[in-house]
Amino acid sequence: MQQRLIFSGLTSTDKYNVWFTKLSELINSNYLTIDQLDFVTNLRSFLTIELFEIGDENIELLDNFIDSLWDIGSSHFEDFELYYIFMELDNSMLFGLWDDYDNTIQALAGPGPYASSDRCGCRTNSSWTCGRIKRIDGSRTSGGIELDWGDCMDIICVGTAWGCGGFWAYRCDGLCSH
Repeated sequence: MQQRLIFSGLTSTDKYNVWFTKLSELINSNYLTIDQLDFVTNLRSFLTIELFEIGDENIELLDNFIDSLWDIGSSHFEDFELYYIFMELDNSMLFGLWDDYDNTIQALAGPGPYASSDRCGCRTNSSWTCGRIKRIDGSRTSGGIELDWGDCMDIICVGTAWGCGGFWAYRCDGLCSH
């Protein structure tokens, strides 16, 4: 929640820079195949300052934009990888999964807080803001990670923050139900 509040206070230019830097770190890593590298490079080129200025009146446009990018990415990445690319500011968990899947998945196992379970931690009327990683024991060959999108329930949020959903480009105004 603290990250979301800080992100919410940034200008659109600073929000863009945060995501540009995150995707650049991914591009400059040694983890990606050529096809994955091309996808992330193209994804970064689609980012604009205006993306963070779309606002509530164009939420359907933003949903469709992210939906189309996710569809393209799904031919190069697993859904859980796309989750960390689109929904998390930090690449460390993704890098951890690529470096040492079995130990990282063990660290994810068991109950724990999810950003999307925060009060006012999702955007109602959007299909992209209640995603969470299910913490499942296993290895790449015996299970592992699945996504649970849940539903964002409308609640009264005072002083709502921005920083929900894909690229954290949505205003947060609900509570996720999983």
